[in-house]
Amino acid sequence: MSELKNLPHRVWDWDKDGSHNFIGETQANLNFLQSNFRAELENTNKKVKKIGILKVVEFKSTLSYSLLDYMTGGLDMSLMVAIDFTESNGHPANPQSLHYLGSHKIIFSPNVPFICNDNGDLLDAFYSCNVITCAAVNAGYVKKNYTDIKLANEYIFTTMKERIRRILEVALRCDTDALILCAWGCGVFRNSPDMIANLFGLVLKEYFYGAFPLVTFAIASKDNTTVPSFTRALSSQHLYFANQSQKRADHNPI
Repeated sequence: MSELKNLPHRVWDWDKDGSHNFIGETQANLNFLQSNFRAELENTNKKVKKIGILKVVEFKSTLSYSLLDYMTGGLDMSLMVAIDFTESNGHPANPQSLHYLGSHKIIFSPNVPFICNDNGDLLDAFYSCNVITCAAVNAGYVKKNYTDIKLANEYIFTTMKERIRRILEVALRCDTDALILCAWGCGVFRNSPDMIANLFGLVLKEYFYGAFPLVTFAIASKDNTTVPSFTRALSSQHLYFANQSQKRADHNPI
């Protein structure tokens, strides 16, 4: 029976740089998972083979039939398992989890039509732009819930720097000529304007110097404090944006 068929379960750990490391694996059938919700993991590549415990938080089983099933009269069972293993990220409900860091995933939307101005009035002539969407770190949540503030600030800094680098890499790979950036994450997510401005300056100079013909920061600042942060940070980096013929000549993505 399908309920008695042992299935391999492999566990991978997500790193903050987006890579994945193999943790271990186990063999278990549906009946075992239903009754125990825990299974011992092993990693044969490690000196200590028994590496930890797989804790099943939730599972759902579905029956999926293929042509081979109809030919042999057999049944292929697909098992989806949600787990909480090393708590490297932790459960979203846990204030000490790292889920507030979000994901490095990026959406590139080409030819998005812009039909209104800032006041919501329809434009006489519509225009289209490519749009990059990516979530910033929720720094306000971090500082409110994380006990080790120094470590939390390090997480914010390194994560946001890498995420900015990836955003600019997407823009470059998609042949962006006029790049419009903003005070990313400095609103409800409460990232420091000084930090974000410095990160943009560092990443632009370190990885993308001369890569874009035009870079514009469109910043709305009611208290008139965000704009000076970006002015100071970018001028201190002595940033220069090359013309069309010089674009991307020296860029080597990492």
